[in-house]
Amino acid sequence: MTLPAWHEEPISKKHDRKAFDGDDAELNDFLQRYARQSHDLGGAKTLLAIDNTDNKTILGFYSLAPGALAYADTPEILRRGLAQRDVPGFRLTRLAAHVRVQG
Repeated sequence: MTLPAWHEEPISKKHDRKAFDGDDAELNDFLQRYARQSHDLGGAKTLLAIDNTDNKTILGFYSLAPGALAYADTPEILRRGLAQRDVPGFRLTRLAAHVRVQG
């Protein structure tokens, strides 16, 4: 299987979310019903892999949400130089690929 040429961009109204099938009803539903609203409201940010052929077909997506790791749960090697506070970061909350490009 050859992956078509693609680029990444934030989710927007122009993307054909209804045509996406990641072979997972929960992920499909999230993309179709909640991803753009969450992105626009500053919750989880969703980025899409868009097919360069038509600039609207979604080949895959991932969502990131802000989070934190408790200082006590941070590996010792990472603690050096950190304040003894929660360590901010991002969580990969969702990840899916269209069945057409799954391998």
